[in-house]
Amino acid sequence: MSLPSSESANLSDRMKVLLSTANGADIHFLVGEEKKLFRAHKHILTLSSEVFEAMFRYDAQNAKAEEQSKPVKVPDIEPEAFKVMLSFIYADDLSGLNGENAMAVLYAVPSGVLTNEEFVSIYQFHCHPNLRGVPGLKPLKFPWHGRISDWNIAKGNRGTLTVEIEKFSEFAREKVISYRESGTDVFINGLPWKIFAYIRTKNDSTEKGMVFGLLCTVPKQDYGNLSCKCSATLRIISQKSGTANLTVQYNSFFSNKLMRFPFFITFTELMDPSKGFYDKDADKVTLAIDLTVEKEKGTKRKLADE
Repeated sequence: MSLPSSESANLSDRMKVLLSTANGADIHFLVGEEKKLFRAHKHILTLSSEVFEAMFRYDAQNAKAEEQSKPVKVPDIEPEAFKVMLSFIYADDLSGLNGENAMAVLYAVPSGVLTNEEFVSIYQFHCHPNLRGVPGLKPLKFPWHGRISDWNIAKGNRGTLTVEIEKFSEFAREKVISYRESGTDVFINGLPWKIFAYIRTKNDSTEKGMVFGLLCTVPKQDYGNLSCKCSATLRIISQKSGTANLTVQYNSFFSNKLMRFPFFITFTELMDPSKGFYDKDADKVTLAIDLTVEKEKGTKRKLADE
């Protein structure tokens, strides 16, 4: 691909060139059964998706340097769909999206980013132009779903977040980076929080497992240079009498550069009947986080009354 002239070199053009040349790429993907190689940039992917941000943060904190440089295998996404997704992420370019590949492209978008209603709406918008005048149809985007009316406000600087992942056996069979999060924000010390969980493979292995941790859902344009000291106790709740919860504790500063406390466990261990974490009859796993948040600094505006 030739470089655009200075007169036409807008940001979109430059981003297309960056994706095409992969200059400075620091992450490689092997996509589809044919393992087609795609090169990309972690920072750009992180800005587009909470899933990528959580995945790269976990690798940076837990993986060895040589493991971080290995390609990420994505066997269950079609290469052409992955290519269209990258074009959108880099340059808002949807020229490759059509009625034949739209479902595959939407499948490639990390789970949890779009609601079912948005999923159908986006498909209709891009694949059925005659329906674009229908109210409610929307273009493909990575939205923030926070709604003030849905927030649970915890008085003081302590609170507990819980989420039940139902149909867990189905979740465990989904593709790598499939994503879940608790449905309602819990407001603690002036900030909204959620639990997130997503699927990934164990380092240097094909064995799948679950990462879960803490997510601050304030939009990036609102938290600016946010920094606050947090202590969090992550728990996988025991569903079996006589067995203890699996508990991990963290104490750290939360900022716009460190937004999670990710913890990884393989599905083999998580669903082991002797551990008691997986309720086979109800087909669910229950996650909880006890969180203490010190007074935040650097927010651009007050988000809610304490």
